Amino acid sequence: MTQWHRVVSWDQLKNPTLAEKVHKGDLVYVDGAIQYKSYTAKDGTERHITEITLKSFKSLKAKEQPQQQE
Repeated sequence: MTQWHRVVSWDQLKNPTLAEKVHKGDLVYVDGAIQYKSYTAKDGTERHITEITLKSFKSLKAKEQPQQQE
């Protein structure tokens, strides 16, 4: 099962390359403080999110791009 987490970085000087290095589908190691939050959506359903306040990260493996046929 895939789980998505919101990663928040407040220190742009320490983590300036986060948005440049990490893309959807990449495998990353994230170190930080975790918080679980709940809210009520506009349709009335209760939603749950996991948010990680980033201390550090390491890119482990980029998502493989499909090879073009010649």
